[in-house]
Amino acid sequence: MQNSKHTLRPTPEEVEKMRDSLSTLHEQSEALSQLVVQIVTDGAVHPVELPESVNLLLREVLATLAQGRGIVVMPKETELTTAQAADLLKVSRPFLINLLESGKIPLITPSRSLR
Repeated sequence: MQNSKHTLRPTPEEVEKMRDSLSTLHEQSEALSQLVVQIVTDGAVHPVELPESVNLLLREVLATLAQGRGIVVMPKETELTTAQAADLLKVSRPFLINLLESGKIPLITPSRSLR
């Protein structure tokens, strides 16, 4: 998987694996009572039961990656500089600042500069 600081982009081989995984999850979804991931280390298998919220998130992530699209993962409360936000949104910093100053995108100003 090609990774930058925040973005995950699957390789073509990984896209196929994501599609297979997503297909299996969809096929089993009606009978699915819990999702358990197996972690294998040195031949030992360690089952980990995932909560329903993680199950739903995993399906969303797999569906996006199975389309060959990248995803960005970060905590909801992450604060970004205007330069970081513009880069993430793939827009120019002046365009983003215009949106922020017009109130179209919410912002906080922990210091004198926009974030």
